[in-house]
Amino acid sequence: MLSAKADIGVPNFGSYSFLSVKSNSMNPTFYKGDLIVIKRYANDGRHEYKVDDVISFVAKNNTGEYYVNTHRIHDIIEGADYRAYITKGDHPKAPVDENHVPASNILGVYTGVRVAKLGSVLDFTKTPKGVVLMIVLPAALIVIWQLFSYLRSLAVGKQVVNTTATATGTPSPVPQQYYPPAAESEKEAIIQEYLRQQQAE
Repeated sequence: MLSAKADIGVPNFGSYSFLSVKSNSMNPTFYKGDLIVIKRYANDGRHEYKVDDVISFVAKNNTGEYYVNTHRIHDIIEGADYRAYITKGDHPKAPVDENHVPASNILGVYTGVRVAKLGSVLDFTKTPKGVVLMIVLPAALIVIWQLFSYLRSLAVGKQVVNTTATATGTPSPVPQQYYPPAAESEKEAIIQEYLRQQQAE
């Protein structure tokens, strides 16, 4: 839900974002299906990125759709009032990216933190099947278990009431107090002592 509401699907959690790797262009730094963490910076040009920084930036594919790409800065182009970055994947066969990346398109820098294959799991949770399996089904199981526990407690309470009524011969909505054997003997001794005192008087 946060991804759907965030800018280009990348939510910001306290200046950090979590991205799922979609290709192997950055092998062996990270792999397709991994989850990586980036440090977010405002795209106002104040943060200075350096050569060899692995940056995540907004790019456009051949169909005109925007997506997030994560590549290493290969070179920097600077002008009087212009600064852009040439990027390239770490894979030995990855070519230099055709389009230059302006500073305003950069989201942040890769922190070096990655979790293998977790990105694929998060991508799955965004699909209709993933929503059902990860959210709807667990919630339904919790509701069913709570309902079963409630009905079982009602059945146990009714059984206790019926057992008490059968033992005493009269209906009793409240279970009578149970006294363990030791307590029963003490109670009988107190009653006998009281009766002896009454007879003596």
